[in-house]
Amino acid sequence: MHRYIAMAGGALTAISVFLPFTSVMGISVNGLKMGGVAWFYIAVGIAFIAIGYLNKRSLYFTGAAVGLLVGLLAMNYMADVRVLSDASAGIGLWCLFIGGLTGCIGSVIGIVKTRKNVAASM
Repeated sequence: MHRYIAMAGGALTAISVFLPFTSVMGISVNGLKMGGVAWFYIAVGIAFIAIGYLNKRSLYFTGAAVGLLVGLLAMNYMADVRVLSDASAGIGLWCLFIGGLTGCIGSVIGIVKTRKNVAASM
């Protein structure tokens, strides 16, 4: 089950870039307007899916750290949007935040579950 949680977080992270991050004066701005950073989040989403598929304990440590980083960056973007443009965060930023934390949670559960499987096989 933890594999699918990490994979869902990755899918949500990759899809969030295509959703509106904010709306300024009636114009919706999505994550692709961020340039190269958008490709980073797409790559992170694909990496979460690969981590869940491979189901390796060492990869779950990386997934937990990167998922937490993505969640914190999304919170930073939400604060920037609120302060700089006095607008609200769009569904894309919320999906980025939830996707990063879901990937982190799935990775942490994966660390615990694969630890039990290694101990049971010895």
